[in-house]
Amino acid sequence: MYNLIMSDEDRRHFKRYESRSECEVKVGSETYRGRVLDYSDGLGAVFENAPKLTVGTQADVKVFDPEIQFRGEVAWVNKTDDELRVGFKRLDSLQGSLKSFALADVLIGLQRSTKTGVLRVASGSVIKEVFIRNGDMIFASSNYKEDGFGELLVRQKRISQEEFDKARGLSEESGSKLGKVLVELGCLKPKEVFVAVQHQIEEIILSLFAMETGKFRFHEGSLSSDDLITLRISAANIICNGIKNVNNILHIKKVIPPLTAVLDLSPSPMNIFQDVKLDGSDKAILSCIDGKRSLKTVLSLSLLPEPDTLKTICALLSIGMIAVRKEERAPAELKIEDVEEIIKEPAEEITPEFLNKVEDILKKLWSIGYYGILGTEKNASAEEISKAYYSKSKEFHPDRHFALPSDDQDDLKGKLTAIFSYITEAHEHLSDPGRKAEYDRTLLPEAVEIEEAAKEKAAKLAEEEDAKEKAAKLAEEEAAKEKAAKLAEEEAAKEKAAKLAEEEAAKEKAAKLAEEEAAKEKAAKLAEEEAARKKAAKLAEEEAAKEKAAKLAEE
Repeated sequence: MYNLIMSDEDRRHFKRYESRSECEVKVGSETYRGRVLDYSDGLGAVFENAPKLTVGTQADVKVFDPEIQFRGEVAWVNKTDDELRVGFKRLDSLQGSLKSFALADVLIGLQRSTKTGVLRVASGSVIKEVFIRNGDMIFASSNYKEDGFGELLVRQKRISQEEFDKARGLSEESGSKLGKVLVELGCLKPKEVFVAVQHQIEEIILSLFAMETGKFRFHEGSLSSDDLITLRISAANIICNGIKNVNNILHIKKVIPPLTAVLDLSPSPMNIFQDVKLDGSDKAILSCIDGKRSLKTVLSLSLLPEPDTLKTICALLSIGMIAVRKEERAPAELKIEDVEEIIKEPAEEITPEFLNKVEDILKKLWSIGYYGILGTEKNASAEEISKAYYSKSKEFHPDRHFALPSDDQDDLKGKLTAIFSYITEAHEHLSDPGRKAEYDRTLLPEAVEIEEAAKEKAAKLAEEEDAKEKAAKLAEEEAAKEKAAKLAEEEAAKEKAAKLAEEEAAKEKAAKLAEEEAAKEKAAKLAEEEAARKKAAKLAEEEAAKEKAAKLAEE
């Protein structure tokens, strides 16, 4: 069984577990037996004689208790008169037993190492997978029937068993997803399907914490976004909820420290300010932990039943927010009241101004210096440096990326991680008197001149960048003017063409009217001539009639 009493000062992404098991390392035809110091995503061990174990050497590593095997590479070697201490880093996939590794530690390790891939957990015939992108859990699947989407909806009484059976049949016939069929049948709205799938993902991940036995393996590699309804889940939140939902209190008691253990807040801002939502009961229990009270005392002060209090303490230990205080640990630089005050202060909102602030810091991160990143003076006291460290760590904690929409989270997470790492580096140097003195010596006039030159260079680069941006803007404006002028010319040409067309049409109309007028005149003239002919003919007839009448009269 793994031991939760581990060093919080450990800066590795994955927690180390102490062990005194024997191990066996094979390098080619040579086999060396040694004693394990600790294990995590690698291994630390001691050997009496292992001449081929040098930095860079690859080997097959086997630990007997717990049973762990992996292909590794020697990362460091520390030789003394009596023994050889060797550190191995794993070359193959991270894998192991849930009895040897705490699931909470695996999830936090994957998040802080920003890994991408699929975590596969198997217990008997049940297989569940958690899809992880840049360290964040985004999806989950399971072959366990009760984890099914339809079964979940029926349990929640969102649909009836009859509706589920009908939709499942249609889904199998058509090959369409169950959610789509339920929408087509009018059982659910599209938004309700999306919310239900998100809930299903959370339920599958939470159910992993009820697995007391099983094995896991992390398959690192890129993920396909096809058909994935992504949900960004904070590891700390899911761990807390998962552990508090465990029904087997004996499983919880196995990983809880002795009743005499003194509990304290973690000295690491990475643990204190991670994205986790604590309810009123959680906060009440957390307020009882002061670095002086034992677990037994905290249990007696809690208003919750003992099993619930133990679950909360186990959850807080698992995410590293609290730790077992070790006797050799140096006194805290800040009073616990000061740390609690920093925790209570509301974090700055993710506004455009904050994002610009992040960008500005990143531009000058290499020249701002340790005092600059913490915002303290060179003569600041240890307490002032420590307080600034906690405040800045809270402000730029990588988990703050969860406050942004999914599409923007990865970019901000990387930037915050870079700033947070530099803040941590600054505190490590300035909180140690020897390292602080050494750093301060680099700030002597010569070093200051170099730093000033670097700042001037940075300012010059910034000016050049501004000039480039200004020139680009002027070029854009000039291009816009040219485009506008061209459009104006084209518009004028169109208007001129339209005017010419109108004039041409007017001419054609006038010509047509003239033709019509001429035709009318011609018709009138022809009519007159016709009338004249008719009149002449009539006169001729009348004259002929007169002559005939006269002739008849003569006769």
